[in-house]
Amino acid sequence: KVLNQKFRLAASNEEKVEVLNQKFDLVASNEEKVKVLNQKFDLVSSDEEKVKVLNQKFDLVSSDAEKVKVLNQKFDLVSSDEEKVKVLNQKFDLVSSDEE
Repeated sequence: KVLNQKFRLAASNEEKVEVLNQKFDLVASNEEKVKVLNQKFDLVSSDEEKVKVLNQKFDLVSSDAEKVKVLNQKFDLVSSDEEKVKVLNQKFDLVSSDEE
């Protein structure tokens, strides 16, 4: 509760992210951690930071479908072709149908 209040009062996105980092360490369920990461994703400015958040989220989501969603977001954010290929390789292992 205190952290939620603190979050609302924080002036800069940087401060909000700090609060979310604290909250992330305190919430118990992966579901709650993912919610925190979603908020953080919207607040961090650089693509590099967004990718870091997505990497954390990838480890927390349980279904392959959710993992693929995370990889799709990540694909749009990574800049080098080499990194895009890595993302596609991960995605390839997760999709189930031959069509995909």
